Amino acid sequence: MPSLLSMKSLFQSRGFDQYQVSFTQLIVSEFFPWTCLILLLTYKNWKRPIIVLMVLHYLLRCIGDMLERSLKVRERDYEKLWPYGNSQWLNTYGIAGILWHLSEIIGDWYLLIRTKAIIRNTKKIRWVFITCLIYNLVKCAQIYTYLSYIPFREGYDQADEKTKSAYYTLDMAKYKANKWTNVALQQVCSLAYDLSVLIALRKNVFIDKQGINLLSKGGNSFLKKFKQISEYRIIFSIIVTLCGIPLIFTYAIYVFHFNRTTRSYDDEQKIKALNDMVNDSRIDPIRTLILNFSYTFMYIDQVMLKFYIEKQKSSKMTSNTHSHTSGYSGSHASIYTNGYSNNKSQNTTNVSNNYESNQMEIPLPSHNNNIIYSDQLSNDKELLNPKPNTNTLTYYNYK
Repeated sequence: MPSLLSMKSLFQSRGFDQYQVSFTQLIVSEFFPWTCLILLLTYKNWKRPIIVLMVLHYLLRCIGDMLERSLKVRERDYEKLWPYGNSQWLNTYGIAGILWHLSEIIGDWYLLIRTKAIIRNTKKIRWVFITCLIYNLVKCAQIYTYLSYIPFREGYDQADEKTKSAYYTLDMAKYKANKWTNVALQQVCSLAYDLSVLIALRKNVFIDKQGINLLSKGGNSFLKKFKQISEYRIIFSIIVTLCGIPLIFTYAIYVFHFNRTTRSYDDEQKIKALNDMVNDSRIDPIRTLILNFSYTFMYIDQVMLKFYIEKQKSSKMTSNTHSHTSGYSGSHASIYTNGYSNNKSQNTTNVSNNYESNQMEIPLPSHNNNIIYSDQLSNDKELLNPKPNTNTLTYYNYK
């Protein structure tokens, strides 16, 4: 019995439960099942950039969570005041802040990579690059906010209890004001980024230069599916962001105002009100929900496209089998129709395969069955070269 009691006290004193909570963040993460599913579906192509991106996003996020959870098992310089010391903050939340925001930045590249895979002309997606860059820079500024925060300023230990409380609260309020001002800017940048992607896709993929909807009739079926998934995902993300913006902006302005107007260490009432205000435990889940919604859809988007690509491959095999067993009609109209159907099916499969391997070239149909169009988008000049085409409808790439 004594040995069992001593073992129990040993486990309690060393915080083994907290270590367990810290290390299990790899499993309890909401992105863990999605990452496993992606790796399972793409087990032959784990080196693809988009898969590496998703795995890095998951790992960096989890390692950051592990560091944050480890705060409770570290030695404390100040037992009752979170985060219990300057080194404790830096070695947990400080480093975790770097990993969290690097994870977000990598996840934000997903839309850019996918858009660039579809629209090969970088001039046409320059606003996507610009908004993504600004969004990433704002998050880099947030990393600095985490690293520059000093919970217990120099001279804290020499001050009296009243002044200590004022120091602690005012420094915390300044940090929270900077943090939530940055979070508010992130929401604006996120909206701008999503809108730039949506506009770029609609202008350069879904509608051609003459304003004709390329996907309405007889268009590429993969692009139709891509259009649906991309538009729905971006629109949902915009709606969620818009729902959260009023709450986030209100809290950010409130904390910023209180921090600016509370300067006197002797104003106990304001110090107490400010101390209550800097508790962001109620508003932070909203920020996390908005982020997680966007990044979860990144995984869902990849899974849906993967299943659709496999379906396209299966349909192509079935179509080829049927074409080999069908007879020759002898009609010029039948020759043209069969040739067009096979060509369209072949191009649809090639598009989906190239998209999956991040080497996308979009075949777009000419609008006259007897004319071949060649669009040289590299110099933004459209050239029309009519040539007779009596057998099959030819597709050309928009580059």
